[in-house]
Amino acid sequence: MAVRFGIRIPACERLREVVRAARAAEAGGFDTVWTLDSPLLAGRLLDPYVALTLCAQATARARIGVAVTNPVTRHPAATAAAALSLDEVSGGRLLLGIGSGDSAMRTLGLAGADEAGTHGTRRDALREAVHVLRTIFRGETVTFRGKEFRVAEARPQIPIYIAATGPKMLDLAGEIADGAIIQVGIYRPCVEWALGVIRRGAEKAGRDFRQIDIVCSTFTAVGEDKRLATDRARPLTAWFYGVAPDLLRETVRFASAEATTPNKLIEEALRQYLMSHRWQRLRKWGTDTAKQLGLKNEADLERFLARDRARPRLRGR
Repeated sequence: MAVRFGIRIPACERLREVVRAARAAEAGGFDTVWTLDSPLLAGRLLDPYVALTLCAQATARARIGVAVTNPVTRHPAATAAAALSLDEVSGGRLLLGIGSGDSAMRTLGLAGADEAGTHGTRRDALREAVHVLRTIFRGETVTFRGKEFRVAEARPQIPIYIAATGPKMLDLAGEIADGAIIQVGIYRPCVEWALGVIRRGAEKAGRDFRQIDIVCSTFTAVGEDKRLATDRARPLTAWFYGVAPDLLRETVRFASAEATTPNKLIEEALRQYLMSHRWQRLRKWGTDTAKQLGLKNEADLERFLARDRARPRLRGR
């Protein structure tokens, strides 16, 4: 299977700058240009469909991707209409990523964003949203919350990618998605663990795992100064530990087997996570944990983040 490279360009600058970056990414050999749907995140993020429409008009080859929207802040019928429009404008290049809505819910102050026990409900909502989207794309009638929706004529099926980090969402991606956007870093044992969960989900549904497109979403800090790049990446390590307890558990297990990580330190971090589930309380803990791990062993940081001093060579460039 060929390895392709994509880049996510947040629409947090003037849109002309986003378009300029998308054009440069395509010229540089990137295969996909993504952006995210989390309205006014950090007071800066603009609408992804408007941004990607402009990017589609400025590019010719690169796929155009939403990474990701969600079924909470956007009604599935509204997402279907936006996706069909963007797919037409881009000449069939759209990839539609969808997740449970963590950052978008938090930014908009919606109930449940940080509450324990809500992920099952949101996972069910995601499953239903994927069904609604696919049915609308087929030109068939679908009932959602007591109301019927349909588009006048069938359209090409737009590939739907589910964003996943934890095992239940990874399993769901294997069961129903065309692709999975996994956020587990680049540490090989963690990636293999995620792929194994997706494979089991696919097998349970009688699907061929090989037909599921895998997007390994990684954060990067590229620079000539290793220490500066590491410091820039460190807060993202805290994010991984904060939102992905299962990933932390797997890291404990893998690190213990390799004997490369201060095991007691990570076990204490896991214990503190389990005692402090809410995001607000996790924020300081996650930052402190990442700082400790980074200072004691930078290899731990690199397991979650890609880092390179040189520009990537893509398509033989």
